[in-house]
Amino acid sequence: MIDIFYFGSVINDDRFNDNVKNGKRKPSSSAQVFEMNILKGLRNTEKCNLTVCSAESIAVFPGSKKLFIRFRNDFLFDDVCTSVLPSINLPFIKSSIFAYFLKKRFKVWAKNGAKNKVLLTYGQYTHPTNVLLKLCQKYDIKCIDILADSPSIALSEEDHTFFSYFKGLNRKFNEKLQSRFDYYVILTEHFKEFINGKKSIVLECICDENEFLTSSNKEHKKNVVFYAGTLNKKYGIDNICKVFMIDENKDLQLWIAGSGDYETEIIKIAQYDSRIKFLGRLNREDILKLEQECSLLINLRNPNEYFTRFSFPSKMVEYMASGTPVLTTKLPGIPDEYFDYVFTVDQLTPIMIFERIKEILTIDSNELVRFGEHARNFVIKNKNYHKQGHKLVCFMEEILSEDNNN
Repeated sequence: MIDIFYFGSVINDDRFNDNVKNGKRKPSSSAQVFEMNILKGLRNTEKCNLTVCSAESIAVFPGSKKLFIRFRNDFLFDDVCTSVLPSINLPFIKSSIFAYFLKKRFKVWAKNGAKNKVLLTYGQYTHPTNVLLKLCQKYDIKCIDILADSPSIALSEEDHTFFSYFKGLNRKFNEKLQSRFDYYVILTEHFKEFINGKKSIVLECICDENEFLTSSNKEHKKNVVFYAGTLNKKYGIDNICKVFMIDENKDLQLWIAGSGDYETEIIKIAQYDSRIKFLGRLNREDILKLEQECSLLINLRNPNEYFTRFSFPSKMVEYMASGTPVLTTKLPGIPDEYFDYVFTVDQLTPIMIFERIKEILTIDSNELVRFGEHARNFVIKNKNYHKQGHKLVCFMEEILSEDNNN
């Protein structure tokens, strides 16, 4: 039995949805879903005991209405709950207070007498992570970081605020923190260049098959191309919108859901062109429903961008599990096995995207249904939390066995 202390930002889904609804800056849905599925996978193996602590991911006051984050226990599912750490939701001090209360909880866990202890973390929390790494060294506990991003490659927008200088210092400090972990869970093979030859396991995605209804009645789908996710220009949403400046087909529509730096421009475009519908940021249940109703799901990041080597878009597995055909680019961070189950486009000019969409939608509808179902079956069979959780636990057993034999 492995005794795992997990630290991340995961909270109860209802609480998370409240934060999305009420915050000016929205927390990451992809991180919330990924963490929930990781914990489901670990619990499902019945080979580990889980202790979970969370630093709630919300914008600092007044970006969020919460000035005080009060301690609470959030039930995540069944018998697993997380201790949500208290803090004062202000810049600089929030992280330090998180660290103070986290230290207390970790020390109690570290001294509980159980063997085969492992720390597993997700996300970069400067002060809490520093505290955990020091305590792991003190108590001789193996520490594993789920490396979904790296401070070395993090995309930073131009920032001319007072805080920009401190953000730069924080990024450098986080790079040093990242290098101090013993082992890593990474999203793509390319992350290995940041972990100094340390042992790692690739876990590009993980899904909960119970979230996705059977893909029935696909013949009743609307004639809609759907994009859901971060609406940042660097992710190619501008090119998707430009396609409709070329296409004069009045029947084909583009639906867009999400938030980001291109959101204002999308609203303007939608006012001009009635075929483009901006839905704003929706809850996950509504997104999953829409993904099953549409004709084609689209996600077109530029594969020449450096960051895409370290990126497996979380939206990819969600799209595929919907049973609706997917059009994407061949990103270097996506393993080749996925490209047998999706459509791809090689050139990201609006005219080439338009031609590819038109080509796909002229395929016989029954064949498109079969293609989408093929993709759905692949991810649900191979990337579900049962299999991915088992893979992660086997990795932990291996490193603990190596340590015991030394």
